[in-house]
Amino acid sequence: FLHHFSLERSLNHFSLERSSNHFSLERSLNHFSLERSLNHFSLERSLNHFSLSYSGSLNDFRLLRFLNHFSLEKSLNHFSLEKSLNHFSLEKSLNHFSLEKSLNHFSLFTSLNHFRLYLERSLNHFSLERSLNHFSLERSLNHFSLERSLNHFSLERSLNHFSLERSLNHFSLERSLNHFSLERSLNHFNLEKYLNHFSLYGSLNHFSLERSLNHFSLEKFLNHFSLERSLNHFSLEKFLSHFSLERSLNHFDL
Repeated sequence: FLHHFSLERSLNHFSLERSSNHFSLERSLNHFSLERSLNHFSLERSLNHFSLSYSGSLNDFRLLRFLNHFSLEKSLNHFSLEKSLNHFSLEKSLNHFSLEKSLNHFSLFTSLNHFRLYLERSLNHFSLERSLNHFSLERSLNHFSLERSLNHFSLERSLNHFSLERSLNHFSLERSLNHFSLERSLNHFNLEKYLNHFSLYGSLNHFSLERSLNHFSLEKFLNHFSLERSLNHFSLEKFLSHFSLERSLNHFDL
């Protein structure tokens, strides 16, 4: 990317004539606040990346060395935008069209002409147009587009995840209710039907009360299981405590 766009192209597209014709000092000062002009013309970015310290490096013919030895963070920290604007006002630089005062007695044309090849070599054919306008905008848009896409897919994925989880919970609940829930069992097999088909005694012994009474007459039942033993060992309380509805639910719950 840096090797495919020369500084000459950036100078052709962003010549002083075009900037002077379209963005005159009067129009920029009257219609655009400093913040808006910085935002629209990437002045803030150009000043950040080519700060006064950066320019001083250009003046000393040491841009490559400057970039190698001084990080962008250090240059921004020591030569802030406020300091550069305070010492070299935009009005002064635009009125005189000279980098002589703002950039240590080198006019803009002189600086760009004398350092064009050096800049081209040091910046590896980094196009000023592409770097400041197209690349910045494209990168910003790509970044926010990616962030928005990630947010969108993250939300969609989250919704899908929760939807799946909800669906699984729903079907799990439905399945548990269908197969094992007391409510479902009571709905489909009400107490009357349950007692009719599976009497409390008959359901556990696999013989309904009617069948047990039919096959085991009361006399045989009393002969084998005396009333006292029957009441002691198979009392209603013990029978219900051992073979309660809770136990049946414990065996058939989810």
